[in-house]
Amino acid sequence: KEVLEAMLQEKYGLAVRFAESRVVCIEKPMGIGEAAEEMGKGENPFAATVGFRVEAGQPGSGISYALEVQLGSLPLPLHRAIEETVYETLKQGIYGWEVRDVAVTLTHSGYSSVGSTAGDFRLLVPLVLMQALVQAGTQVYEPLNDFELHGPTHALSHGMFQLTLAQAIFEQPTLHGDNFRLTGTLPVATTEEFKRELLTYTEGQGMLTTKPGGFRRIDGEILPTRKRADNNPLDRKEYLFNVGR
Repeated sequence: KEVLEAMLQEKYGLAVRFAESRVVCIEKPMGIGEAAEEMGKGENPFAATVGFRVEAGQPGSGISYALEVQLGSLPLPLHRAIEETVYETLKQGIYGWEVRDVAVTLTHSGYSSVGSTAGDFRLLVPLVLMQALVQAGTQVYEPLNDFELHGPTHALSHGMFQLTLAQAIFEQPTLHGDNFRLTGTLPVATTEEFKRELLTYTEGQGMLTTKPGGFRRIDGEILPTRKRADNNPLDRKEYLFNVGR
């Protein structure tokens, strides 16, 4: 951050400040949720009908989108508006994190040939999709690093203790002369602090290499959240006010 600040100041005369670094989590659906709103019924102010089913997708699938309605039930531009908005909406789930490994199915569709626009669908989709997602529920997952740790054998017990404090999962160490090797997974959230401590108790002889290692579900009643940067479709009144309806 300090290097970037100096570079931007020197090259472009920009005085910038960076916020505190945060670990970026993801969300995954836990169950199955369904929701639908029909044009002209209930409290739907949009000239559009959409319904969705949300459920867990295959691991590593990201977002999969499918139709349970006839492709010809809507003009192609309206289908495109729905699909694009689904992907955009799922960048922020119930806890504000991007939703992955989720299967979304369009179960209801309808429009007015004289009154409906792509904008109606783009505004209605977030409301309905988030209703379905709330019904399905999501769990938050934190990012992990796969790590390989090398150091002098006299620091092995201290290293294993620090890894345990950092919530790492690791294999049995292997010894090579006066050095050890440890491999396992380490939360991204605790990786940097572990690196700083490593230099002290290994007297500068320890070396840690890491690479992305997937995600691990966070257990507990209080899950990390991220502040929303959209019109908040989780709150219907706030959302309709924000979009001017």
